[in-house]
Amino acid sequence: MTDQKYTETYQVIEETRDRSQKEKYWNIGFGLNKIDQLNPSEYLTNELLPDHFSGKLTYQEVENALVNHYQTLPEDDQVKGERECDIVSTRIASLLDNAGFVLSPVSLKGIHRYLFKNILPAEWVGVFREKNIYKKEPVLGGESVSYANYFMIEDTLAYDFETEKKKNNVSMDDKEKVGSICRVTS
Repeated sequence: MTDQKYTETYQVIEETRDRSQKEKYWNIGFGLNKIDQLNPSEYLTNELLPDHFSGKLTYQEVENALVNHYQTLPEDDQVKGERECDIVSTRIASLLDNAGFVLSPVSLKGIHRYLFKNILPAEWVGVFREKNIYKKEPVLGGESVSYANYFMIEDTLAYDFETEKKKNNVSMDDKEKVGSICRVTS
């Protein structure tokens, strides 16, 4: 095999792997938004994502295109929902596609700030809530997740994250890892 043929073959494999991984990241973003009954727009899925997957658009360029697109639309409930889903999904995929994460309450605040800047009211972004909440979840049959008391959030997260860091995930099989992730997430 010539060097050129090898390089061409390697690039195709690399591009396929990148696209597959990027699709997974986008699907995670869409899935997380689906929990709140938010769906992506056709503009994102049909016009922007094909260019993103082919390497013509970066995550930032996708987000910029979305911001420009939504500035031209009337702000009804459907448009607001699609806007939130599109932009937050873009940011989730971008975060997942970039290595580097420290499990800490400070990181969680930074991620929240990154995901919801210019989406949620500024006073809610990147800060822990100051009230107790109850939120009916359709996926839980209308029941609510048990949320930590607002004044215990930082202490609870610090404890949970420290406990998680001490686990020996290397010795776990896949089923045990998934169970562990589910427990710490809940």
